[in-house]
Amino acid sequence: MSPNRSNYKNDIRLIDGTLLNLVKSRLFILIALTALVLGILYVVANKILDFGKSIDYSFLDDIAATAVIEYLDKYNIYFWWALVVIIALFTLLFLNSMVRQSFRSFAETNVPMPVVRNLMSRLSPASLEVLSWVWNDRREPIKITDLKQLSQELRQGRFNRINDAREQEELLNQGINGAETREIITNNATTTRTSNVEPQVIIAQAEPELKA
Repeated sequence: MSPNRSNYKNDIRLIDGTLLNLVKSRLFILIALTALVLGILYVVANKILDFGKSIDYSFLDDIAATAVIEYLDKYNIYFWWALVVIIALFTLLFLNSMVRQSFRSFAETNVPMPVVRNLMSRLSPASLEVLSWVWNDRREPIKITDLKQLSQELRQGRFNRINDAREQEELLNQGINGAETREIITNNATTTRTSNVEPQVIIAQAEPELKA
């Protein structure tokens, strides 16, 4: 069974489309949450910057030197921008962690049975062979990560490597069985020669006794 390239392309397109349909709702939720968090960050950042601009350090005239007040007035905006940048970095780290965790959780979810039935009925025999290779733990249902790996393995020509491995295993078994067969034949031949020699030795030993 040697699949052609069109079968591979159709199967990869089918698998990728299935994955996109499965992840679509989760993507919409993540995009909505990201937009909400970024919107809140924008509002908070503007509030912080407006607050920084409104600060008047003139109340420090009695307790601080003029140079200190001038320094604070000059670099005031940079202090608040630094605070905004720090908050933004922590927010982006939070969003990145949330997205990664969401996709890790999604990858470990089971593929719905209607989707599995559709794939099993539409994938080519070669792709089903690769799916059998990808799906290691048969005690668990097929997961999203199995479909992702199936798509990757089809692109990398896994079916041909499975066939090569199977053919090499058959050659190895033939070699082992052939060696065992040759060894059995050799042992039988040796046993036969030994059996033929022993009566001749007995006869040769008995002839002098008879003559005596």
